Amino acid sequence: MQCEKCGTDEPFPFTCSYCGKKFCVDHRIPENHDCTEIWMARPPLKAPPPPSRKRFFRSSSFGADAYKQQGAFWFSRTELKHLAVGTLLVTLVALSLTGSFMPNSITLSLSLLFASSFLLHEIAHKFTAQKNRLWSEFRLVPFGALLTLISILFPLKIIAPGAVIISGRSTLSTIGRTAFAGPLTNILLGFGLLLLSLFVPNQNISWVLSWGANVNGILAIFNLIPFGVLDGQKIISWNIKVWAVAVAFSAALLVLGSVVKFL
Repeated sequence: MQCEKCGTDEPFPFTCSYCGKKFCVDHRIPENHDCTEIWMARPPLKAPPPPSRKRFFRSSSFGADAYKQQGAFWFSRTELKHLAVGTLLVTLVALSLTGSFMPNSITLSLSLLFASSFLLHEIAHKFTAQKNRLWSEFRLVPFGALLTLISILFPLKIIAPGAVIISGRSTLSTIGRTAFAGPLTNILLGFGLLLLSLFVPNQNISWVLSWGANVNGILAIFNLIPFGVLDGQKIISWNIKVWAVAVAFSAALLVLGSVVKFL
C-alpha cells in the first residue's frame, strides 16, 4: 500500500487515528503528514495539572484527553487489551519453542521470561515517550499479529504482534531516545540475567536465566536492524554511534548467553 503523503510503497502502513489515512513510518505522526484533524493532537490551551503517579490506569483510549496529565505514566483500557493479546501471542510462540522437549516447570519459566522481555521492551518505549510529554500507546498490528500467530505452528518464529505508537510534537532526539529505550531495556535485562546465572547453584535455574539472556540479545539485535518500522532506523537517524554501541553489546549478549547456556 502507498503512503498517502509521499507515495512510498509501505507493506505495513500506519493508519492515522485522527484522519484515518494510511502513511509510511516517516509520515505516521500527524505533524508529518499535515493531518487535517491535527487539532485533536494538540495539548489543551490550559496548563495541565501536575502529573500524578497515582492515576496510572486511564479510561481514555486516544485523543486530546490523553494530554490532561502530560508527563504522567498511564495506560488506557484499549491499550491494556492490546498488550494482553500481544503478550499472549508471544507466550504461545515461546511455548511452541520449548514445550515439546522440556519439563513443564522449565517450559513455563522460559515462556514467562520470553513474554516479560517483550512486554518490558514495549513499556520502555511507551514510558520514554510519555516522559517526553508525548501521547503513546501500544497497538496490535493486524498483519504482524497474524504472522506471530501463524509462526506458532511453524519452525520460523516471528515476534511482531504490534508496536508502540507515539504522537505529538517531538524532535529527532526524542524519537531516537524513545526507539533506543526498547533495545536498551533488553540489553540491561539480558546482562542482568546472564550475571545472575553465573552465581545460581541450581543448574536448571542457571540454564533458564542464561536462556533468558540469550532471548534478550536476540530481541535487542533484531529491533536494532535499520529497516522499516524497527527501532534501528530511528536510532541511526538520531545517533549512529549509539546504534553501533548497542549492536555491539547486543551481539556480545547473544554470544555470551549462548556460551553460558551450553556450559
